[in-house]
Amino acid sequence: MKRKMARCTALSLLLALALATAAFARYNVTRECTPRLTFSGTTATASLVVKAQAGASIEADLTLYRLNGSRQIEVASWSESGATSLAFSDTVSCSRGYDYLLEVDVTVVGGSGSDYITKSASAYCS
Repeated sequence: MKRKMARCTALSLLLALALATAAFARYNVTRECTPRLTFSGTTATASLVVKAQAGASIEADLTLYRLNGSRQIEVASWSESGATSLAFSDTVSCSRGYDYLLEVDVTVVGGSGSDYITKSASAYCS
């Protein structure tokens, strides 16, 4: 019985560690990568903040989609670049009553490696 309890405890700890590692992804050269999508009326604000180690190059592709059932309809897209940090924000007119998805693909290249990051943010235009 004690042996079974010890095995369950060990498996529980391994599962907790795996979940914690997945929740806090570690990157080689990127310190922060945060996309945001907010609405004010029918105006969407798409933004992205990327911070990396000194001297790293950053390239980001952002695409805003309107979700219509299982379809993603592209509303706008942007390509941005920077060194060490990148702060992007732009606004777009949207239609009420739809969910929107902002997808970002970021490449960060620095002295200690490269990071290829895909993230998203979503919001509803009410």
